[in-house]
Amino acid sequence: MNSRNAPLSPVSSVSGTDWSYPPPSKDGPYSLSNKNRGQLISPPNSAGSFEAMNGGFQPGPRSAGGPSPPPSIGRSSTATNIYARSETGSRYTVDEAQQDAILGEHYVALKQFLSATSRDGKPTLPPNKARDKLQRLTSVQFLELSTDVYDELRRREVSARRPSNAPANGGPPAFLLPQENFHPKRNQARQKLSSLGPPRFRDLATDVFCELERRIPRFIAQEVPRLGSPVSSYPPRGANRRRPSEASSSNTIVPNKSTMLEEDDDLGTLGDGDAYPIDNMSDGRQSKRSVTERSETDRKLIEDYESQVRELRDKLDGMEDVIKRKEDEMANMINGERSRVDTASTEKRAWDDARDRLERELSEARNRNASLQQELDRRENEELRRALEEQRQVTNDVRREANVILSEMRTLSQQSSSVWVKQSDLEKTIETLEGEVRDWRNRQWSAVVASVRKITKDIDDSAHVDETLAQQVAKLKPRVSLTANNLITASRNFAGSAGISPVSLLDAAASHLVSAVVELLRSVKIRPTPSAELDDDVEDTETPVDSAGFVSSRSTTQSQTPLAHLASPRGGGDGDDVAPDTREQALQLKEFLDNQTSLLVQTIQDLVTRIRDNAAIDQLAPEIEAISGLVQHVVARTAEALGGGAAQLTERLESGRERLLEAGAQGRELVREGNDTRSREWRMWTATLPPISFEIARETKELAQRIDRLAGIEDADDFS
Repeated sequence: MNSRNAPLSPVSSVSGTDWSYPPPSKDGPYSLSNKNRGQLISPPNSAGSFEAMNGGFQPGPRSAGGPSPPPSIGRSSTATNIYARSETGSRYTVDEAQQDAILGEHYVALKQFLSATSRDGKPTLPPNKARDKLQRLTSVQFLELSTDVYDELRRREVSARRPSNAPANGGPPAFLLPQENFHPKRNQARQKLSSLGPPRFRDLATDVFCELERRIPRFIAQEVPRLGSPVSSYPPRGANRRRPSEASSSNTIVPNKSTMLEEDDDLGTLGDGDAYPIDNMSDGRQSKRSVTERSETDRKLIEDYESQVRELRDKLDGMEDVIKRKEDEMANMINGERSRVDTASTEKRAWDDARDRLERELSEARNRNASLQQELDRRENEELRRALEEQRQVTNDVRREANVILSEMRTLSQQSSSVWVKQSDLEKTIETLEGEVRDWRNRQWSAVVASVRKITKDIDDSAHVDETLAQQVAKLKPRVSLTANNLITASRNFAGSAGISPVSLLDAAASHLVSAVVELLRSVKIRPTPSAELDDDVEDTETPVDSAGFVSSRSTTQSQTPLAHLASPRGGGDGDDVAPDTREQALQLKEFLDNQTSLLVQTIQDLVTRIRDNAAIDQLAPEIEAISGLVQHVVARTAEALGGGAAQLTERLESGRERLLEAGAQGRELVREGNDTRSREWRMWTATLPPISFEIARETKELAQRIDRLAGIEDADDFS
């Protein structure tokens, strides 16, 4: 039997070099080795709260944690190892789809930036040697570099958009602020990015942009994934993105010490059997030759096993040394962790004590705040009570003053009522006297006007043969007409001035008329008057003076209402110009106005009586409506008689009616608001009704007087 085909232990098939543990990782300053496994550098959260740290601008997507690139990453040959980090020692791997979305957003931002700052609007530039060095970075290292450049780009864009006059303390920081989950050297590199000038920063952004297009070619075809969008449909970017298999994670088989001991026992048993090989054979079947061959074979087999055992023991000794060294390292790490735990526990107790102290201080502050609030409430309550008492005192004083004023108003109202009655009596007396004056005026003027009319008529009817006489008469006749008009004007002024105008003016006008008539008669001579004409003269003196015959041919015929010309300031409203039917209509209008005025006065007196009796709105509203209806009837009748000229005469009367209606509406509104007859607002409202009513009555009487004056002799006659 071949000695090399004997059965061996399973551990014998492993080479001697495979029993040693792999050496510690030589990753660099930021690798995740066993000694710092308790302080793993976690990747930053791309959606985390970075806005407050970067001065208010929106952060870009983050990469896994690690060191940051220096400003000369694309220009220096020594800068490529800054982001170098062993991926075998990291326990965190960013999802490929998430990395694609983050890099896609970086690609879009860099493309917009380079397109806006280039001359021809194209973001790409010719390749250079510094850009080729980025190809040696791993995917995680390149993601960190792209994230830092993207954050610096956003910070610069926010700074550029700020107005020049904005406050300095409200804008973004002058550099990227450090983050706790980043390595200190990466935070330093991120901070140094702000010191790059615009050309150098644009070159760095160009390098990252070109490397993005090289690593992910589908970005050039506008296939850029978005954060938060379904990106699982994109295939992996290549073999360099494949996760390491579990089988390749370790190529070392750890031996089982108990198995090795059992193998030693087997070897020992084999050796004992070899010392006594003849006991196991039959005495009649073994020859001396077979015994010799078996002994030689067993000896060689034993030597082989012994050599294997020695090798295994040497390996075991080496493994024990390695295990002891690892145990020492583990003990050191455990001691370090325990010391850190003790330090953390001490700090935690200190923080707990500080928290308890702050909670006690907060409780005390809350108690003091509550007591101060109670004191403030008490003082505010006292101040409000004092203010309320003062307001009540002021209200009582105002109420007493209002009662006094109301009493005075009632007294004045009673006095005004008696004065109103006296005024009505005086107005009636004045109207009677004015009527007598008009009658006497017509009587005195009738003879003068009739005589002048006859003289001028006779002169017009007579035929003048002498041309010189005709010219002289033509000159003297206008003088007679002028002096007659002057006499009428002087008489009217004297009557209107109530005796203030001097009588000498009236005498002078009469003397001038006499002189003109005498001069005219002297020129045309006098003839005897026939008896028939004497009878006509007697009849003319008994009839009212009609000056229609004295109007010259220059006056035009009016096409308005019969009394329309009386309303105009310069119209033929003269009593001598009024036709008999026009005068009759004027007298009828005046009589109507007198009757309406009497009814209006009676209604106003009823309204005042109800106001004194504190009547409700239901009793006052009918009186107000009655007064408004009377005024409306008067205005309509006046407009019908005078036509377009009535608006000027009835303007104030119409205004008083509108004010009375507004007051009535205000009273109804007070009732709807809940005010009764004893409230102050109601008394103030009722005090406004009598003055408005009295004004309406006065305007109505004044309108009647105006119509009466317009119907009389207002304008001078024209005797030409």
